[in-house]
Amino acid sequence: MVFLRTPTITSAPISPEAQAAFGSRTSPLWCRQLLVDSRLSPVLVSWRTRDRAHTNEDSYLSGVMNGPDTIRAWHTLYRPLPDTNDTNDDNGASPLAGELLCLFALGSGVNGHVDVAHGGVTAGILDVAMGTACSIFSTEGDSNFTLELNIRYKKPLATPGVYLCRAWLQRRTTGRKAWLQALIEDGNGEVYAESDAFWLDVPAKPKL
Repeated sequence: MVFLRTPTITSAPISPEAQAAFGSRTSPLWCRQLLVDSRLSPVLVSWRTRDRAHTNEDSYLSGVMNGPDTIRAWHTLYRPLPDTNDTNDDNGASPLAGELLCLFALGSGVNGHVDVAHGGVTAGILDVAMGTACSIFSTEGDSNFTLELNIRYKKPLATPGVYLCRAWLQRRTTGRKAWLQALIEDGNGEVYAESDAFWLDVPAKPKL
């Protein structure tokens, strides 16, 4: 039996830093085209706006990896499929349910080699994109955890630079298990890294 919730999309306006990185005259053409594509819906990503005075959740992303020299801009869009109900099967697999398009701008503070992003940063970006994709198909309040993450590095990510991470739900069972895929590209189809992962939904604890 296929298990696929209607995606929970919380819209958010583009931030000033994302507009400057992805929507200005000096931005790559493919970025500007994505921002004006009427088929795409902007998605709120809470890790960029966490109030670290009240929680340490996502502190690595909202603090260390959220700055002009690290990930200086991030903007997430959701692209639905025209129809996601045509390919049901009996092995617990669901069809692809649209995809997330995560635009991100890297600074030189994430380097491993000279002018090249550290591989761990690449892994983190793939992971957070798949986590966001997983969460929008989960019950509100549930937590999502990575149980397995496989990465294939294709090309080095030059810094500074603007890239696109695409993430999508590949399969989901009637239980708490989800399988996702993601890749990082330059918007013109040049792939820098690709990944597949196994995630688990953990139900929210009931309030007493």
